[in-house]
Amino acid sequence: MDMRTERPLHRRILYRPRSFIATARLEALLAIRRGDRLSPQIFIVGAQKAGTTSLFRDLASHPQIIAPVAKEVHQFDRHHMRPAENYLAHFPSLRDAEDRRRQLGAPVMTMDCTPYYLMHPDAAARISAFCPEAKIIVMLRDPCARAWSHYWHEVARGFEILEPEAAFAAEPERIVEPHDRVGPGRQARFAHQHYSYCARSEYDVQISRWQALFGHDRLLYIATERYQNDPAAERDRIAAFLAIEPFARTQDQRKLNEGRYPAPAPALAAWLNQRLHRSRERTRAMLGPDFAWPTWRG
Repeated sequence: MDMRTERPLHRRILYRPRSFIATARLEALLAIRRGDRLSPQIFIVGAQKAGTTSLFRDLASHPQIIAPVAKEVHQFDRHHMRPAENYLAHFPSLRDAEDRRRQLGAPVMTMDCTPYYLMHPDAAARISAFCPEAKIIVMLRDPCARAWSHYWHEVARGFEILEPEAAFAAEPERIVEPHDRVGPGRQARFAHQHYSYCARSEYDVQISRWQALFGHDRLLYIATERYQNDPAAERDRIAAFLAIEPFARTQDQRKLNEGRYPAPAPALAAWLNQRLHRSRERTRAMLGPDFAWPTWRG
């Protein structure tokens, strides 16, 4: 397969990032929310395009978990220089948390769900320093399917203009040493977050960084495919991990933020399988058979 073609895409943009008005409204809301706040103890750190939006929705439905005002806060990757009071303003007040605790007769907690944390070279250390007792949830999808979905996600947002083959071929030039550093400058930071298609699917490297900082009892791994096929069983695992009451046995809700895109050409699917094979095997060895994905065909 010729990976050198760099023809730009000319497609309708299906999704726009948060508008300046929406961002300004959120900043204004955070300004009036500053004060005594419940600090997050749960961190859903990724992976991107692995189902974290649905997972966030499901955890937010549990009475012992109070959701923040926004799903992705990015305090420990892009916004690590912002003051702690700005970060904590995303979360419920201590008064509201205490009211909920009294109502339930059980402890309550809140969460930060930012999928970029898993990939960012410094996020694990920053979260460990902020909350050494944090509970880390990692959701992992078939790495080839994740990379393909990631590419179309960036196309839909208007951030990617290259055809798939060219975009994957350009990744090593766009991002140098993606697991070790982000790189200086706005362009390098943007590329690391948005063009790391294969790097973000190299789970073994990312997981090793988190395992070095958090004990085994602080990390929970969830296979996206198992969560989709038997969500009740996976939610039971989550409840046990967080030491909270079981989730209500409600009807399973539809997947959120699900992308719709064409299947890859067979040659590109084969290339992705080869590109990610070594990392996929190492991930299986680290995490077990639940993460033994078959050959991906798109």
